Amino acid sequence: MKKVLLIVLSYVIFSFFVAFAVVAFFQTRPTILPGDVRAYIALQAALLFFGMFPAVVCSGFLVGCAVSFGREIHDDAMRTFSHLLLNSILFVFLLFSVGEAFVPFLQNKQAALEEAPVAFSKFMTLSRKCYADGRMLESAKYANEALLLNPSSEDAMSLRELALANEDSVAEAQREKKKKERRTAAAASDKIPFLAHKKETPQSLLEKARAAERDGKWFDSHYNARLAESIAGDDSAVIAESESLAQKAWKELRAPNVFVDTPEIVLFRRKLKAYTMFVSGDNVGAYYEFLAISNSSPAASRDPDVIKYLALSSEEVQKERFFIDDMENLQRFESQTGVHFSLKKADGTVDVVYIQGITSVKDAGSVIKYLRGLYIYEFGADGSFNMSIHAPYAKLMFEDAGSFDKKTKERFSLPEIQCAVPKILLNGIDSRFSDKRSVPEFKMADGSEIDKDEWNYVVLGLSSDDFNLLCDSSIGSDRMSLISLWRVFGMARQFGYSSEVFGASLLRRITYPLTLLILFVFLACISWNYRLAENQIFKFKWIYILPISTFILYFCLEFIKFALKLMNYVFIAFAGYASVAMSLACLIAVFAIVSAAFVKKVSKSIRNGHR
Repeated sequence: MKKVLLIVLSYVIFSFFVAFAVVAFFQTRPTILPGDVRAYIALQAALLFFGMFPAVVCSGFLVGCAVSFGREIHDDAMRTFSHLLLNSILFVFLLFSVGEAFVPFLQNKQAALEEAPVAFSKFMTLSRKCYADGRMLESAKYANEALLLNPSSEDAMSLRELALANEDSVAEAQREKKKKERRTAAAASDKIPFLAHKKETPQSLLEKARAAERDGKWFDSHYNARLAESIAGDDSAVIAESESLAQKAWKELRAPNVFVDTPEIVLFRRKLKAYTMFVSGDNVGAYYEFLAISNSSPAASRDPDVIKYLALSSEEVQKERFFIDDMENLQRFESQTGVHFSLKKADGTVDVVYIQGITSVKDAGSVIKYLRGLYIYEFGADGSFNMSIHAPYAKLMFEDAGSFDKKTKERFSLPEIQCAVPKILLNGIDSRFSDKRSVPEFKMADGSEIDKDEWNYVVLGLSSDDFNLLCDSSIGSDRMSLISLWRVFGMARQFGYSSEVFGASLLRRITYPLTLLILFVFLACISWNYRLAENQIFKFKWIYILPISTFILYFCLEFIKFALKLMNYVFIAFAGYASVAMSLACLIAVFAIVSAAFVKKVSKSIRNGHR
């Protein structure tokens, strides 16, 4: 049946050029960046073509079979059917692959091109704002991001060149200083691996405290002694020596032997003030104080104590807050939008969660998710409203459920699960300016005020795998992978979704190949009735039948999908997981009927002496 393949291929190529012409001359387009217009037209044409692709292939198959059945000699009905089945399976595989893999890929590309003008406008606005504020390096950075989206933009190019031209030697020196700080801070943070890597022991920390004491490094001596004491457990000897070293270092820090206000003493007092904030738990205050010291003079920025404790305080700040300036550039890279689900907690209350956008970033081997537009509504067991939380931005990280204390578990009604759970930081600060904050809004049912210090974060009682799966479901059941769709179907009701919706989509996609196979065999039955006569070369009416049959088959396929969807809803409602077997059984029965009908037609023609 090579003629079938040739006719289908020819009609597919012709249909693609028709789709391209329709898109190029008739279809309207949204605002697209100038450099992306051709790519967008190609994507529009491809998506229009692939939308009609099943109908195009079926129409070509219908005519191709009619030609093939008339030209080839058929003396064995089962052999003819086996050839038909082989061709049909090939086309089914092609259509299934295009629908499951290629079309979603093109849709994502099209969405990216549609969002590019918004991102370009945002980068240009940020670049102009930074330029007006005198932040030339940042202005050039945002202008360069705009150029990556639209390389032909003269405005972005001139703005970048203008920003770079206005960057003076002081700005250049400041940039080099920041690079050096980051390198030195990274090296300094490696010296305190307990918090970051958890490999230190009380004895090793004590040794560091003693060495720092011998060298007169009182900040390091006090800090390491405090760390040793915090992990000493019941080791009284370690606790005693740690307290002794810490007290001695603190005494030296609080009583410097020089009282003249020299630059060194002024710097020492500022360091002591910042360090006192740090050891007392005021990580945000310590961070801004060390940052101010670092920016006060080149000498202060090179001070080892300032470099080390600025890095440590920044590390501690990011465990309880996030930097809002990290999020200025992230919306462009959002991987999920419109994520929503409900979560029933152990105490009977229900949280309804909605997230406008999520950007995933890899950080030191773990995945951090930055959230835009977080809304959490809590309802009582009786359905009454309890409270709501709205955070313009938030930072989500996964932490082991066993790491939370009993009070935290009770506060968020966490289930007893041994896995990583989402912890969401609600408060954000600017990494440079202390007056810029991102704070959540709380509303209580009784109008009372909430203690915001106790609501610096929230913990959701579901596993990281389930959370990621719910995020994936935001793209819709028709675009999810089959494996993810199967998993979501099993837990849909648990998270407030309709299992019928996901189940119907799952059944449709699982049974779609078999449905297509039935259709191809049915079309072959029709083709056998209208096959070429022995002395015919071609039927010219097929030239008109091909486009007409394409549109008829398109609407037939849509009707079949709709009918199967309704049938699947019924199966899902009554049989749950068993609905897959029921649906497959029905389709296999239909396939057996149309196959038997085709074999019967061929056998009858052979008995009557026809080819």
